Amino acid sequence: MGDLTTAQSFWHFACQAFDREGERERADAAYYFERLSRVSPLRIPLEGRRWERGFQIMKRLLTLVFCWLPDCLFLRWPTAYGASLLRLFGTWAFLIGGFAGAYYMLSAAGFQVLLASSVLGLTRTVPTFGGALYFSAVTFTTLGYGDVRPAPGLVGGLAAAEAILGGVMMALTVLVIGRKFMR
Repeated sequence: MGDLTTAQSFWHFACQAFDREGERERADAAYYFERLSRVSPLRIPLEGRRWERGFQIMKRLLTLVFCWLPDCLFLRWPTAYGASLLRLFGTWAFLIGGFAGAYYMLSAAGFQVLLASSVLGLTRTVPTFGGALYFSAVTFTTLGYGDVRPAPGLVGGLAAAEAILGGVMMALTVLVIGRKFMR
């Protein structure tokens, strides 16, 4: 516990020192490490009677699931707390490519992936990885051209999850660009 408090104090001091010197990138990195030490399930001590330790373990698990995990998924990794536009676009590429791979594998396994407009005469599956990538990018950016849509069921749920993640990533993009202009 003492080590985590010491680490948090050190990185807070470093952040302020770099900020005063005008070194914005190093101040952002120090803030990132301060957040790593602040939002940790290990900050909850395990001491006391058996039932108290059980309660503290449950508290650690809740902290892990509701504080630390969302912090990792939406701020720590994709944006480095608003400091890295490159990491954000790398996360975009990873998510779009991952969902495209899932759509392509579902199509190869025989699932109906897309419902196409009958006017255009398109197929009802994803014939190539490029087609899956196109569908994934359109879904991720929530653009929706209207020529294809996901089939109901598993693929529809997967597309909905991708659209929600895409919306969150768009908001994070605005956050990172705004932070860059503020500095």
